[in-house]
Amino acid sequence: MKPVSSWIIVADGSRARILRDVALSRPNGKIPEEMDFVSPQQPLRKIMSDKAGRAFESSGTRGSAMEPHSDPIERAEYAFAESLAETLEAHLRDKAFSKLAVIAAPKMLSHLRNSFSDSVKKTVFAEVAKDLTKLPSKELQEAVRTLLA
Repeated sequence: MKPVSSWIIVADGSRARILRDVALSRPNGKIPEEMDFVSPQQPLRKIMSDKAGRAFESSGTRGSAMEPHSDPIERAEYAFAESLAETLEAHLRDKAFSKLAVIAAPKMLSHLRNSFSDSVKKTVFAEVAKDLTKLPSKELQEAVRTLLA
């Protein structure tokens, strides 16, 4: 029988870390493997560099600038969540893990939930709405053990 392999994804809108082989119940001295992902985000000034379109009233010559229909940063975060979900799906198909914990900033947690396939959703055993991505590895491991104990 293959041992249960638990993975933990820690994410925010632009960075994700996947901890593999983490002993949640007790520290075993073994350092978990870590995969890092960084979103190729551009500064807002570059994303919004085009001028907004102009709209004119049906009568008269008065015009006004149009507002964008969606938030470009939110779209970039959602695209990042989708790419993470695809990565997890590929690893799940390869039977790299059988249980998944998700620790993410609240907005990113929502994006990940919406992006996960049904098969990945079935492996999720814990969700925590908290941003831990900026913690150093050792502190992250301790925080994860505390949150998921």
